Amino acid sequence: MKQIESTKVPINADVMPVLNNVLPAVLLGYVIMRNMRFKVGTQKVNGTEWREMESGFQIDYVKKKLYQYKSSVDEAIEQLRKHNPSDDYEAHPVYWYGR
Repeated sequence: MKQIESTKVPINADVMPVLNNVLPAVLLGYVIMRNMRFKVGTQKVNGTEWREMESGFQIDYVKKKLYQYKSSVDEAIEQLRKHNPSDDYEAHPVYWYGR
């Protein structure tokens, strides 16, 4: 354990950074991340061979929007699931780190 002279509060220096360098995190809102699932066809002698593929989670191109509240982004995800039930959706918080 290490003590900071000005506050005399014991802290673990390995876990907590120096207090002067900690930037406040401000929640700006939420974005929708989408993992699209699709099939890719390859021409073979016996016909077309189909494989399922995934795009990986990325910002949804349909809803490139910053939602202010968690409830509003959850409603948007429910609407998207109705149209594309095979895709995965997640709400991710967006933070701003600054002074």
